Amino acid sequence: MKKKRGAAADALPLWEMAVREPGRKGLEAGVELAKHYEHREKNFTRALDVTRRLLERADLAPREREELGGRRERLERRVAMAGRRLRGIE
Repeated sequence: MKKKRGAAADALPLWEMAVREPGRKGLEAGVELAKHYEHREKNFTRALDVTRRLLERADLAPREREELGGRRERLERRVAMAGRRLRGIE
């Protein structure tokens, strides 16, 4: 996988395509995509959108749903904090 070689920018379009795939491939691509947006680009809104789409999948195991739910909650907090900073509330 391109991520392991340190080429996340090259992997990004591949994750974008693969996230639409059913099964493991699409789920794993979606998780990597959300991680990329959250940690590399600091685009919490985009990471949250990807995570929410993943949670709509019917093929999630209970553990996957729980992990994604935790990611969604964290991202919702980060989006809210970023919004407060922009408005000068914090």
